Amino acid sequence: MGKLREIVESVNKSTQLADGVRENMNILMSLADSKLKLFQDDVTNRLKSGKTTDNLEVPITKIIGSYAEIRAKTKNTTTDLLQEVGKIINSMVSDHSAQGIISGLTNLAGGLLKTVMGTAMGTEQEAMLYTVTPDYPAIVRYDIAFWARQIEASSIRNYCETAVTCVMYKSSVDVTKLTFNDFLAIYSSVLNAAFGSDPSKLKAMVKEAKKVYDQFRQDSHPGGRNWDPEPLDLDSAMKIVASHVKPQGIILSAPKKPTVGNF
Repeated sequence: MGKLREIVESVNKSTQLADGVRENMNILMSLADSKLKLFQDDVTNRLKSGKTTDNLEVPITKIIGSYAEIRAKTKNTTTDLLQEVGKIINSMVSDHSAQGIISGLTNLAGGLLKTVMGTAMGTEQEAMLYTVTPDYPAIVRYDIAFWARQIEASSIRNYCETAVTCVMYKSSVDVTKLTFNDFLAIYSSVLNAAFGSDPSKLKAMVKEAKKVYDQFRQDSHPGGRNWDPEPLDLDSAMKIVASHVKPQGIILSAPKKPTVGNF
């Protein structure tokens, strides 16, 4: 899986290719770049809206990390994009001891990627999700978006079979506006993606999440450390986890024919 921009630059430098191939590759690059910028604007606007209105999504205080890139699946691909996504997520998680969380996030992102990559030739699709996890000693929100376009024209497929745009944001959660039940309902998608078949690990992760959540609530409460955290009802917590097995906040577009270029 290579970078689309590098492929386009190599095509532009070639003296053996028809002008039509060069033009179409540049149009494809422009389209992918436009989608990347739209994703960036969409995610940041949604994050900002949670700070100023009674937003239904989890509110944040600051964006603390981001990643954006345009890649291409080619005939000579040697690196799986799922592996690349895993590396990106691993680099964004600060607590590298939390391998279960990294695995869960990677599985969720991989599911989105497979969705957009599975469209028919000549179509495009996008998918987006956000989720919340502990990233000790913090609680953070991840926003992930993918767009993919399956190339139909044979002259372009020699260089790019699928163009993929990937955008990821990591933000610090405003814990004062988040109940533990709401946090757990969203975090459960990551838990299930990592430990869905192991109840003992699920319970351990729920307990750990409650400790991190209570610490933040205690530090932000007007009473400071005199505030008493609510006890964890593990049975009720596990019911919440079991009832929220799908990723939260997914937005999927229906596959559609390209509107620009004969791709």
